[in-house]
Amino acid sequence: MQNLDQLNKEFAIPGHIEFKDGPGGLIVAEVNNESSRANVFLHGAQITSFIPDGHEEVIYLSPRSRFQLGMAIRGGIPISWPWFADLSYG
Repeated sequence: MQNLDQLNKEFAIPGHIEFKDGPGGLIVAEVNNESSRANVFLHGAQITSFIPDGHEEVIYLSPRSRFQLGMAIRGGIPISWPWFADLSYG
């Protein structure tokens, strides 16, 4: 796993996305733009916060959420892409 300095050097966009230590020592990407703020944990690729500008939090997290390696984050939105196998057809 990459450390915060490496992640920020390679992927951060000043004023828009920054990687930080989150609860339980998990790495979180803090995303900010003119219309919203969001937190995305690298552990489980989980969106745990989304706040549209001028509004309150719209993502639910269970009060039983545990932020630690080996444990799923309860609530939020997991990010998954539509490929789960070898896509070579032939």
